[in-house]
Amino acid sequence: MLQTKPDDPRTLAVVAQIDANLGMKDLAISGAKRAVALMPVGRDADDGPLVRQGLAQVYTWSGEREQALDILRDLLSMPGYISYGYLKAGPAREPLRGNARFNELLASIAPTN
Repeated sequence: MLQTKPDDPRTLAVVAQIDANLGMKDLAISGAKRAVALMPVGRDADDGPLVRQGLAQVYTWSGEREQALDILRDLLSMPGYISYGYLKAGPAREPLRGNARFNELLASIAPTN
């Protein structure tokens, strides 16, 4: 995909997440930031948040949890994008569990019964 569409933001976001998992922090962060710059939320309301979520995941897996939480907080302000279950149960968010800010974000969207 990178050979045929080297500037595709969705592909760049996925590659950045792979780089983060491989421990290539700087490459991952720069790749994810490039993807966000190519696909801003204001230009694409569907894929823009998806690419931003990729940056949040790169930050999470790179140990930059505060930056990840900043992005997740912003994504929570976009109706219907991130759900309680996505944050609570998704294994990719494991590094954020136990973080006070993460717990506050989760509590702020918890279902009430």
